[in-house]
Amino acid sequence: MAEKIESVFELRQRFGDERAALLNRLFKLPSEIVATDISMDSRVKTELGDATFDRVRAAKLAAAGQELRDQIKAAYVENELMEAEAVMHLVAASEDVLRPETVESNTLVVAAGLTEDQLSIAADSAHELDDFDTCKTLLKVARNMDMDLAVAHIVGLEEEWQDAYNNIVEADGFTASEPEEVAEQFEAYAQPEMTAQSILQGDYPELNRLAALR
Repeated sequence: MAEKIESVFELRQRFGDERAALLNRLFKLPSEIVATDISMDSRVKTELGDATFDRVRAAKLAAAGQELRDQIKAAYVENELMEAEAVMHLVAASEDVLRPETVESNTLVVAAGLTEDQLSIAADSAHELDDFDTCKTLLKVARNMDMDLAVAHIVGLEEEWQDAYNNIVEADGFTASEPEEVAEQFEAYAQPEMTAQSILQGDYPELNRLAALR
Protein backbone atom coordinates (compact mmCIF):
# COMPACT_ATOMS: atom_id res chain seq x y z
CA MET A 1 0.00 0.00 0.00
CA ALA A 2 1.38 3.40 -1.02
CA GLU A 3 2.25 5.85 1.70
CA LYS A 4 -0.50 8.43 2.15
CA ILE A 5 0.51 11.68 0.52
CA GLU A 6 0.50 14.83 2.63
CA SER A 7 -2.26 17.29 1.81
CA VAL A 8 -1.63 20.88 0.75
CA PHE A 9 -3.75 21.97 3.70
CA GLU A 10 -1.62 20.00 6.19
CA LEU A 11 1.59 21.25 4.62
CA ARG A 12 0.54 24.89 4.69
CA GLN A 13 -0.76 24.57 8.24
CA ARG A 14 2.59 23.15 9.34
CA PHE A 15 4.54 26.03 7.81
CA GLY A 16 2.01 28.53 9.14
CA ASP A 17 2.45 27.15 12.65
CA GLU A 18 6.21 27.56 12.32
CA ARG A 19 5.85 31.21 11.32
CA ALA A 20 3.42 31.81 14.19
CA ALA A 21 6.01 30.38 16.56
CA LEU A 22 8.60 32.82 15.20
CA LEU A 23 6.24 35.76 15.78
CA ASN A 24 5.49 34.54 19.30
CA ARG A 25 9.20 34.35 19.99
CA LEU A 26 9.38 38.13 19.65
CA PHE A 27 7.35 38.42 22.86
CA LYS A 28 10.16 36.55 24.63
CA LEU A 29 12.90 38.61 23.02
CA PRO A 30 13.61 40.75 26.12
CA SER A 31 14.20 37.66 28.26
CA GLU A 32 16.55 36.29 25.58
CA ILE A 33 18.78 39.35 25.54
CA VAL A 34 18.69 40.25 29.24
CA ALA A 35 22.02 38.49 29.70
CA THR A 36 23.75 40.70 27.10
CA ASP A 37 27.26 41.51 28.28
CA ILE A 38 27.39 45.10 29.52
CA SER A 39 30.39 44.66 31.76
CA MET A 40 32.30 47.85 32.37
CA ASP A 41 35.21 48.84 34.55
CA SER A 42 33.77 50.02 37.88
CA ARG A 43 35.83 53.19 37.79
CA VAL A 44 34.57 54.08 34.32
CA LYS A 45 31.03 53.24 35.38
CA THR A 46 31.32 55.55 38.38
CA GLU A 47 32.68 58.36 36.25
CA LEU A 48 29.85 57.96 33.76
CA GLY A 49 27.16 58.05 36.41
CA ASP A 50 24.02 55.96 36.59
CA ALA A 51 22.08 57.89 33.96
CA THR A 52 24.79 57.61 31.31
CA PHE A 53 25.44 53.98 32.18
CA ASP A 54 21.73 53.24 31.75
CA ARG A 55 21.80 54.86 28.30
CA VAL A 56 24.87 52.83 27.29
CA ARG A 57 23.27 49.67 28.59
CA ALA A 58 20.00 50.43 26.79
CA ALA A 59 21.85 51.01 23.51
CA LYS A 60 23.65 47.67 23.82
CA LEU A 61 20.47 45.84 24.66
CA ALA A 62 18.63 47.49 21.77
CA ALA A 63 21.40 46.46 19.38
CA ALA A 64 21.26 42.89 20.67
CA GLY A 65 17.48 42.90 20.38
CA GLN A 66 17.60 44.23 16.82
CA GLU A 67 20.13 41.59 15.79
CA LEU A 68 17.94 38.80 17.15
CA ARG A 69 14.81 40.34 15.64
CA ASP A 70 16.53 40.49 12.23
CA GLN A 71 17.41 36.81 12.54
CA ILE A 72 13.80 35.92 13.37
CA LYS A 73 12.56 38.05 10.46
CA ALA A 74 14.97 36.32 8.06
CA ALA A 75 13.78 32.92 9.31
CA TYR A 76 10.15 34.03 8.80
CA VAL A 77 10.79 35.08 5.21
CA GLU A 78 12.76 31.91 4.48
CA ASN A 79 9.96 29.79 5.94
CA GLU A 80 7.38 31.22 3.55
CA LEU A 81 9.69 30.73 0.57
CA MET A 82 10.25 27.13 1.67
CA GLU A 83 6.49 26.67 1.92
CA ALA A 84 6.02 27.80 -1.68
CA GLU A 85 8.71 25.38 -2.83
CA ALA A 86 7.18 22.55 -0.78
CA VAL A 87 3.75 23.19 -2.31
CA MET A 88 5.25 22.96 -5.80
CA HIS A 89 7.00 19.69 -4.93
CA LEU A 90 3.77 18.31 -3.45
CA VAL A 91 1.82 19.22 -6.60
CA ALA A 92 4.47 17.52 -8.73
CA ALA A 93 4.24 14.40 -6.55
CA SER A 94 0.45 14.50 -6.83
CA GLU A 95 0.64 14.74 -10.61
CA ASP A 96 2.95 11.71 -10.58
CA VAL A 97 0.27 9.75 -8.70
CA LEU A 98 -2.24 10.50 -11.47
CA ARG A 99 0.16 9.98 -14.37
CA PRO A 100 -0.11 6.60 -16.18
CA GLU A 101 3.13 4.64 -16.39
CA THR A 102 2.42 3.85 -20.03
CA VAL A 103 0.01 5.49 -22.44
CA GLU A 104 -1.47 3.56 -25.35
CA SER A 105 -1.99 5.85 -28.33
CA ASN A 106 -5.12 4.00 -29.43
CA THR A 107 -6.62 4.45 -25.95
CA LEU A 108 -6.08 8.20 -26.25
CA VAL A 109 -7.69 8.31 -29.69
CA VAL A 110 -10.73 6.32 -28.58
CA ALA A 111 -11.08 8.25 -25.29
CA ALA A 112 -10.99 11.57 -27.10
CA GLY A 113 -14.18 10.60 -28.92
CA LEU A 114 -16.12 9.56 -25.84
CA THR A 115 -18.75 11.59 -24.03
CA GLU A 116 -18.36 12.43 -20.36
CA ASP A 117 -20.64 9.57 -19.30
CA GLN A 118 -18.85 7.14 -21.58
CA LEU A 119 -15.48 8.12 -20.10
CA SER A 120 -16.78 7.41 -16.62
CA ILE A 121 -18.21 4.04 -17.66
CA ALA A 122 -14.96 3.09 -19.42
CA ALA A 123 -12.98 4.03 -16.31
CA ASP A 124 -15.24 1.83 -14.16
CA SER A 125 -14.65 -1.12 -16.48
CA ALA A 126 -10.88 -0.58 -16.46
CA HIS A 127 -10.84 -0.22 -12.68
CA GLU A 128 -12.67 -3.51 -12.23
CA LEU A 129 -9.83 -5.14 -14.18
CA ASP A 130 -7.20 -3.28 -12.09
CA ASP A 131 -6.10 -1.58 -15.30
CA PHE A 132 -4.99 1.59 -13.55
CA ASP A 133 -3.00 2.89 -16.51
CA THR A 134 -6.13 2.97 -18.65
CA CYS A 135 -8.02 4.69 -15.82
CA LYS A 136 -5.33 7.34 -15.57
CA THR A 137 -5.25 7.78 -19.34
CA LEU A 138 -9.00 8.34 -19.36
CA LEU A 139 -8.53 10.80 -16.48
CA LYS A 140 -5.90 12.65 -18.49
CA VAL A 141 -8.33 13.00 -21.39
CA ALA A 142 -11.13 14.12 -19.08
CA ARG A 143 -8.92 16.79 -17.50
CA ASN A 144 -7.72 18.04 -20.89
CA MET A 145 -11.33 18.34 -22.09
CA ASP A 146 -12.54 20.01 -18.86
CA MET A 147 -14.99 17.21 -18.17
CA ASP A 148 -15.29 17.92 -14.48
CA LEU A 149 -17.89 15.27 -13.71
CA ALA A 150 -15.82 12.54 -15.34
CA VAL A 151 -12.71 13.77 -13.54
CA ALA A 152 -14.51 13.70 -10.19
CA HIS A 153 -15.81 10.20 -10.90
CA ILE A 154 -12.45 8.75 -11.95
CA VAL A 155 -10.36 10.21 -9.11
CA GLY A 156 -13.00 8.95 -6.71
CA LEU A 157 -12.21 5.37 -7.68
CA GLU A 158 -9.08 5.38 -5.51
CA GLU A 159 -8.47 7.32 -2.28
CA GLU A 160 -4.90 8.06 -3.31
CA TRP A 161 -6.09 9.56 -6.60
CA GLN A 162 -8.67 11.67 -4.81
CA ASP A 163 -6.09 13.00 -2.35
CA ALA A 164 -3.65 13.78 -5.15
CA TYR A 165 -6.29 15.59 -7.21
CA ASN A 166 -7.47 17.55 -4.17
CA ASN A 167 -3.90 18.79 -3.73
CA ILE A 168 -3.71 19.93 -7.32
CA VAL A 169 -7.00 21.80 -7.06
CA GLU A 170 -6.15 23.40 -3.72
CA ALA A 171 -2.69 24.48 -4.86
CA ASP A 172 -4.17 26.04 -8.01
CA GLY A 173 -5.19 29.07 -5.96
CA PHE A 174 -1.85 29.32 -4.18
CA THR A 175 0.38 32.23 -5.15
CA ALA A 176 3.94 32.47 -3.88
CA SER A 177 4.79 35.86 -2.36
CA GLU A 178 7.95 37.80 -3.12
CA PRO A 179 10.49 38.08 -0.26
CA GLU A 180 9.76 41.80 0.04
CA GLU A 181 6.05 41.11 0.46
CA VAL A 182 6.73 38.50 3.14
CA ALA A 183 9.00 40.95 4.97
CA GLU A 184 6.21 43.56 4.93
CA GLN A 185 3.80 40.93 6.23
CA PHE A 186 6.20 40.18 9.08
CA GLU A 187 6.34 43.84 10.07
CA ALA A 188 2.55 44.05 10.02
CA TYR A 189 2.22 41.16 12.48
CA ALA A 190 5.39 41.48 14.55
CA GLN A 191 6.15 43.31 17.75
CA PRO A 192 7.70 46.74 17.02
CA GLU A 193 11.46 47.13 16.98
CA MET A 194 13.13 47.50 20.35
CA THR A 195 14.92 50.83 20.79
CA ALA A 196 17.12 52.28 23.49
CA GLN A 197 14.43 54.86 24.20
CA SER A 198 11.72 52.22 24.65
CA ILE A 199 13.98 50.34 27.05
CA LEU A 200 14.74 53.46 29.07
CA GLN A 201 11.07 54.41 29.33
CA GLY A 202 10.29 51.01 30.85
CA ASP A 203 8.52 49.20 28.00
CA TYR A 204 10.37 45.98 28.89
CA PRO A 205 10.22 45.25 32.63
CA GLU A 206 12.53 42.24 32.19
CA LEU A 207 15.30 44.63 31.16
CA ASN A 208 14.70 47.28 33.80
CA ARG A 209 15.03 45.41 37.07
CA LEU A 210 17.25 47.39 39.40
CA ALA A 211 19.46 44.36 39.80
CA ALA A 212 20.22 44.49 36.10
CA LEU A 213 20.45 48.25 35.77
CA ARG A 214 22.89 48.71 38.56
